[in-house]
Amino acid sequence: MAAFVFGREAAHNQIVSTIKELIGHESAQAIQAMIQNASNRPKTGIFSTLLGGIILLFGAGGAVGRLQTALNDFGGEGAIR
Repeated sequence: MAAFVFGREAAHNQIVSTIKELIGHESAQAIQAMIQNASNRPKTGIFSTLLGGIILLFGAGGAVGRLQTALNDFGGEGAIR
């Protein structure tokens, strides 16, 4: 999804540099190879992106709903419902 917003090359470079900082150069190279392999399958990538976006929306909606419930419980009688 980041590739759609920032451009494919910028997103790829950012991911690789972040991984390199976290887990080291060799592991980052292995993950970079996985990313390049996944990018060679455009139909699978589109499906994965759509599925990930849908899951993100449901997850975010659930989190917002739970936050609203917690805030309402915290507010007592005068809470917005």
